[in-house]
Amino acid sequence: MATGTKILVVDDEAIILGLLTSFLGGSGFEVFIASGGRQALAFLETHPEIDVVLSDVQMPGMNGWEFWMELHKIQSPLIRRFIFMSGAISDDSLLRSVQYSGCRFLQKPFLNLAKVAQECTLASMSVSRSWEAITT
Repeated sequence: MATGTKILVVDDEAIILGLLTSFLGGSGFEVFIASGGRQALAFLETHPEIDVVLSDVQMPGMNGWEFWMELHKIQSPLIRRFIFMSGAISDDSLLRSVQYSGCRFLQKPFLNLAKVAQECTLASMSVSRSWEAITT
């Protein structure tokens, strides 16, 4: 089912990028990476074929919420195929913003990588869902 689905993984931690690239790539997804929100926006300008974005919330420079807001400003269809992930959101206003987006959320550390792949598949199909922390 994941074959051909193109995912952009955005995280400032190389170990997370490597883990998700390896697992999701092995699960049939085509995985691209960016180390921050600004790099992700630049990548998307030349790669409009991306199906799903999986982005960390807390990153230096442009955080995940700011990245999502930039996509929202340009009315990108990716705002409904966007998954936030974080180990902890220490800023309450940032947490409320992520909840406001209506996007999926994955809690790090990932205890069940198959759940990450499932959420990416659902997001690629634009299946709507109310926000909830998914402990994986």
